[in-house]
Amino acid sequence: MRNQPTMNAMTDTTSRRNAPPAGIELRQAVTVLPHPGPLPLGEGETQPASVVRGGVSLPARQRVGSLSQRERTGVREIAPAFSEGTPCQSSYGLGFGKRNPPGSFRRQVPFRPHLLVCGLLSAAFVLTSTAADWPGFRGPNRNGTIAGPLKLRAGEPEKVWEAEVGSGHASCAVVGGRLYTFSSSGNGTIVCLDAGKGSPVWTRHANTWSGSTTPAVEGGRVYVLAALQAPTLHCCDAATGELRWKRDLPAPTGDRQYGHAGSPVVWRNLVFLNAGGGVALDKATGQPAWSHEGFPGLAAPVLFQWKGVECVAFFGGDQLIVREALTGKEKFRVPWQTELAVNACDPIVLGERLFLCSGYGKGRALYDFSSGRPELRWERGQGNGHAFSSGFVLGGELYFFGHGRFACLDLASGDTHWEWPGGGSAIAVGDHVIRVSEQGNVDIARVSRSGHELVRSFDVGMREMKNAPAYANGRLFFRNEKGRLACWQVGE
Repeated sequence: MRNQPTMNAMTDTTSRRNAPPAGIELRQAVTVLPHPGPLPLGEGETQPASVVRGGVSLPARQRVGSLSQRERTGVREIAPAFSEGTPCQSSYGLGFGKRNPPGSFRRQVPFRPHLLVCGLLSAAFVLTSTAADWPGFRGPNRNGTIAGPLKLRAGEPEKVWEAEVGSGHASCAVVGGRLYTFSSSGNGTIVCLDAGKGSPVWTRHANTWSGSTTPAVEGGRVYVLAALQAPTLHCCDAATGELRWKRDLPAPTGDRQYGHAGSPVVWRNLVFLNAGGGVALDKATGQPAWSHEGFPGLAAPVLFQWKGVECVAFFGGDQLIVREALTGKEKFRVPWQTELAVNACDPIVLGERLFLCSGYGKGRALYDFSSGRPELRWERGQGNGHAFSSGFVLGGELYFFGHGRFACLDLASGDTHWEWPGGGSAIAVGDHVIRVSEQGNVDIARVSRSGHELVRSFDVGMREMKNAPAYANGRLFFRNEKGRLACWQVGE
């Protein structure tokens, strides 16, 4: 991307050539550091009637449990299955660096388990998600926001630990005291650290040349999207890293310049992937619920409910497609073409309005889809969007990145209420916005329609930071393109 959505190219043609046929592969070898506990296998499951793949009815398993939701203007947004917080409008962020074409050589940055040594853990340890966890890209609500409050520590923010995890642009998931991320080093490495100490727990190889998808963690499983010529979803045991299954996904029908970067989204019994024209897999087995050919984009799927039907939006390489979540049936689409097919900012759904934002020759726009046929309300062209940093809704206002600034948007006109110079990425914890520049400057501020109030600033000493940070238990987790990952204590 420009601020460049480029991926570090890594290929392993020999491994690809000798790869098994498409389908499930169970329990391969894995590098595991000692871990003492079993893992809960999740909630019970029952059989619904069927789901549809390509117009064919197939049996599927459906998780039993309540659905976190929120009513607003005829549309109820669906929170992912691992979310226990209050769901808000969904959006995501994404970072990229300089791209090397597949097959090119570059120095690999090894995973270095030389930092803090893992402490002894109780044999009764069980890895479970809590309300304070950050189980996927941009948090428990998958929209860059988490319920607060954020009570800042009395002193200055303090670095707790730092580790090397290998090059790439994936952010982090933090669940049950463990941190999970993905690297393109070593032709693809899934990394698990002790979130409290930064010490290694396990690593696992997953062939990829673009380590840009953030793992999703739910029900004792870690889901990671890797890609060589075509994408593959890996499902691993969160405690040990042991492979439970993997599934090859549809190859793109267009030139997917920067690989596959949309992080997986888990909902009920399904995992959604921005691959092909949209894919849903059974989260327990990897069997397809439905799958469509097409040209994927670089954003993560976005879940919402419209007119009583659960829907999922896929921001593709040349258009946005909305499908029914359970069946994959198309509801509507919005053409959206950018240079090099870089659609990486996740759409934001507000009632029956849809906010889209991109760089690479496009900008930002608002559509009304209440009739089922999206109608353009306004559009601001080239230079008025961002290549990869997504916005979010906080306190009823929409905040986004555009033309090198963080801004509060006037939804009625498409203009801005105010603009704060500087790009980067941002998340919101309670009523605090945490903005991180690519140069490693961190600003913590309170924002509203009337402006922003800077509360705290510090420098993490890292450059080339193009992904959104993770937050858990008063700590922020930052990662840069070259593979440095640091934990900072900012809250009490």
